[in-house]
Amino acid sequence: RMKGDGADKLAVGDTITCTGKIKNYYGKIEFDAGCTLDKVVPGGGVAVVAPEDPKQIVDEAFALPGGESLPYSAKLTGKIVSVDSPYDATYKNLTVTIEVEGSTGKKNIECYRLKGTGAETLKVGDVIVVEGIIQRYIKTDSETGDVITDKVEFNGPSLIEINPEIEEEPETPKPTETVYYLFGYIN
Repeated sequence: RMKGDGADKLAVGDTITCTGKIKNYYGKIEFDAGCTLDKVVPGGGVAVVAPEDPKQIVDEAFALPGGESLPYSAKLTGKIVSVDSPYDATYKNLTVTIEVEGSTGKKNIECYRLKGTGAETLKVGDVIVVEGIIQRYIKTDSETGDVITDKVEFNGPSLIEINPEIEEEPETPKPTETVYYLFGYIN
């Protein structure tokens, strides 16, 4: 019931990374139907865990050679800056580009064929949480070798949340002027 490239070829000893909902099935903890296989490390290798710093994830993604993917599933929060392909009711997905919180410069990430609850309502300005495998996509002109497209994208990511509640730092109390009064009497 697991989906994803290579799910039919998994072997004992492989280390895998999956995305999906976890459930307790009569005391057995397992992924629910529809989970996706994100990464396979054959023969018991160690799966790489994503860094916690979103800026580091973005920087690593933009440093990839064309056609390569990050070795882990990433979860990022970003603001939608464009809707590149409108929602398709047949395939239940759309493509948007997000500006990731904490990243600097023009390092936006495309969310190609984004799926999930509420995807049909997404618009520019929404803040979303997205999870999946990030890859660098470079397309060149076959005759001249010139780069036509150079982008970083989530390929088939899952929409985790729309407009999440962002915990704001508690406001630091402003210093106040303290006035001391001395009361007494003179003999």
